[in-house]
Amino acid sequence: MLDFHYILRDSRIQFAIFALMAVLTGTCGVASLERGFEEYRDLDAFAPLETTPAAAAPAGPVLLEGEVEALDELVEDGWTRTPSVVVEAVQQVRRGIGDDAEWVDVSREVFHRAFILRDDSGAVVVEVDPDVQIIARKRHKDRRVETRWLEYRVEPKDRVVVLGEATPVVDDPLITSRIDLTRDAIGYTPFLSNDDARRAELHGHQTTMALIFITMGMGGVLAALIFLLYALRIHRVTTSLLILILGICAVLVWTSVESARDTVASRHAFAQHLSDTTQHQFDGIVGTDSFASALKWHEPIPFEELDHLSDEERDQLRLLQETMARQLATIDGELRRFPESLHYDSDEFPTISFPSTEASVSADAGNSISSRVDWNELGLLIFFALFAGICAHRGMERIQLKRLMEVLEVSDIGQATYGLNALCGRVICDDPVETPKKKTPSIWYDFRAGRPGGSKKGSEKRHVGRFTLRDDTGCIDVLLSGIEAKTDYSVGTPWGEHCIPANCEALYVLGCAEICNEDYDRLVLSKSGPSELRGLSSPPFLMSNLPEERLHLAVGRDGIILLAAAIGFVSLLGLRASMVFGGRLEPVGLLYASALSLFAVCALLIFMSVRDLNFLRRRVDDIWSKVNSRLEQRFHVLDEMVNLVGSHLEVGGELLHRIDEMRRRLGESSGFEPSEAREMDERQRLVFERCRALAQRDGELEEDSQLEELIQRYDELTGDIEFVGIGYDEAVERFNSRIGRLPTVLLAWPTGFRPMEKYDGGQE
Repeated sequence: MLDFHYILRDSRIQFAIFALMAVLTGTCGVASLERGFEEYRDLDAFAPLETTPAAAAPAGPVLLEGEVEALDELVEDGWTRTPSVVVEAVQQVRRGIGDDAEWVDVSREVFHRAFILRDDSGAVVVEVDPDVQIIARKRHKDRRVETRWLEYRVEPKDRVVVLGEATPVVDDPLITSRIDLTRDAIGYTPFLSNDDARRAELHGHQTTMALIFITMGMGGVLAALIFLLYALRIHRVTTSLLILILGICAVLVWTSVESARDTVASRHAFAQHLSDTTQHQFDGIVGTDSFASALKWHEPIPFEELDHLSDEERDQLRLLQETMARQLATIDGELRRFPESLHYDSDEFPTISFPSTEASVSADAGNSISSRVDWNELGLLIFFALFAGICAHRGMERIQLKRLMEVLEVSDIGQATYGLNALCGRVICDDPVETPKKKTPSIWYDFRAGRPGGSKKGSEKRHVGRFTLRDDTGCIDVLLSGIEAKTDYSVGTPWGEHCIPANCEALYVLGCAEICNEDYDRLVLSKSGPSELRGLSSPPFLMSNLPEERLHLAVGRDGIILLAAAIGFVSLLGLRASMVFGGRLEPVGLLYASALSLFAVCALLIFMSVRDLNFLRRRVDDIWSKVNSRLEQRFHVLDEMVNLVGSHLEVGGELLHRIDEMRRRLGESSGFEPSEAREMDERQRLVFERCRALAQRDGELEEDSQLEELIQRYDELTGDIEFVGIGYDEAVERFNSRIGRLPTVLLAWPTGFRPMEKYDGGQE
């Protein structure tokens, strides 16, 4: 992504650019969403149609299945000149080299004849048009070098499925209807197929294209929301996530409601067309003007008044009424579901009239869940779930880092404490490394060389082993192994070179500090940090010479984009699941996807909040274990000191009593609470001062090397307790501050997080 903050510094220009990008990407996203659902509506335009018996084929759109019979002469054209009713001859040439080569159509010819489609109830005549969607079985393939010839045929005895416009035939007792497959004669694309696998493959391809448009649309909407966040300069994580989820849910809900309205309009018009053509066919069968003006097909048929009709015509009327009643009942049931019901049964779309029938609409076995769910579908659903999980996990890591940066104020280096610190100072490095292009002395650089075409030519990343960070209050060493750096380009395209100069005057470093093994009076920042913190996932370690606002934006941007991708893939998972388990994508699927996205983000926020609290509390517990450990070690030093002094002087019962009391309490307890630790610290200090005063009375004992080692060890442990105690108090303050803020306060008490007590001890 382009870093507009680096290109254009003026905030008003930045706002204008981001706002314009938000409008453009949002418009494109909504247009792609609408295009995707138009594709789905085209695919499902005739979903309410069920396979109709040939004897009851109504006037208007009809879906028939049966066996092909020759009507007159057959077609003997194409590459093989095999007698057929439909022949599609295709010539292709291979273009391209290697894996990129593909077969391209050079010519395509369709030869056809009218044929009879017969099932157990009767027969109809099918008129074929060259522009019809023919999905025929491949019967011939011949290849010579870079050219091949394909032939798709529909032959007599084949079983076919036909979607077309039916016209009743009244002067032929054997043929009940004529099915017109001419595109211009009807308002939709008819089809003829004798290859179920190829038809399913084509339908899957169209479905995939529609899903691609929806994916692009959701990506555009998410990009628009991210640009909006940039334009409004919103950096807080919770606010950004709320805007993202509310924005995507609002767009999905709006699109679902609008798509539902379009569905109602198309279904209502389709039902009205079915009703009108059925009424026309009723009038043609009855054949009496007096009845034609009064008899409605959706009303009970008065057979006692239609004594001029034969038994076959009576059965045809009854079967036609039942068939259309089931189809209109299916449409009516679809339109009464939410959200279509918001628009149905209104002045614009009145309720559809149809006769009640006890005949149930049998479920299409080919439309069952088991037939729709295959390994490819499951693989796609698993891919969406895994990718959403990966994006959410990576995004949460960045958001956690961003939230730590928000709550962790930059402190003076002289006030650095044991544990997590945010420091800022000037860099001091005696042995810097030079960048490859500009030869800039640096403590870290990332160099990537490329060609103008964009292909990488090479990359290199180097850093010094350690450097010193100094300000007016002190200094601290930083070990760079495993550190993450955020900085600007020092050289642009095609030479991408990031670096942090060795003379940087203001370098921000976020990391965990531990006591230096070489000098117990100093701390050092490193990736691993204190041993008590190494069990934490992804301990933060970051440095940057960017301004504070840009640094927060850079870190938060990565997390927000990853979480936006997770939200988008969760929504796509809901959409795809609604298609797989519901049979086809419907507007309510968008609402399910919105609810799933909202639930996922709420769960994500809860998980992030609980994870942050766990991180902070575990950090407090781990640092406190360090205090307990140092107090116990210092007691053992005092015990040895008392024994050493007692071997030369009379120490008195009070001192021995204090040592015995501390030994008893250490044995009874696995760890001290802060109030108990303060008391233990005071007692140890009193014992130490008493022992030291006694040792000063004996010149020989005062110069004893063993006593000097014990005193030195005591001082080192006391310094550790001071460092760790201050770090513990700051960690407790951050933890207590976090559980007192919204929305974390709503989760803290139900999940067992309570304010913790400070130590406030260990200092002279």
